[in-house]
Amino acid sequence: MGGEHSHALQHPINLCWLAAFCRRGGAHPSILDYEVLPYSPGHFSNAITKLNPRVIGFTSMTPSITTVAEMAKTAAGAAPEAALVIGGAHASILPGETLKAYPWFRAAVIAKANRPFSKSAGPRIGCARRRGDPVSP
Repeated sequence: MGGEHSHALQHPINLCWLAAFCRRGGAHPSILDYEVLPYSPGHFSNAITKLNPRVIGFTSMTPSITTVAEMAKTAAGAAPEAALVIGGAHASILPGETLKAYPWFRAAVIAKANRPFSKSAGPRIGCARRRGDPVSP
């Protein structure tokens, strides 16, 4: 995190598309890109507290899932009422296993994230979730 692999940095275009989709629906999304920003749990916790989100989404490839899961624990402490959602390649390939290993995530978004967050989409489209647990808060 924080640019240690700066030669491999990519713009978070998928997150930008999702943010644009959410904004069009009336939300006020924010992106905290810790591939560019220096990460510290304290800074992250303060940012989450200030934003006071209802939903906090994370994306992860398999090599970074443990780090991202720890970030989500930090977010849960800063915004205990927020729904924590994991997406990205790891969650798309292993949704059930991801939710079992990291139970603080409420849902795993599989493939394209805009469908589960669409008002017209049912809560099961493109999402894995634990029985009885709503996708949106």
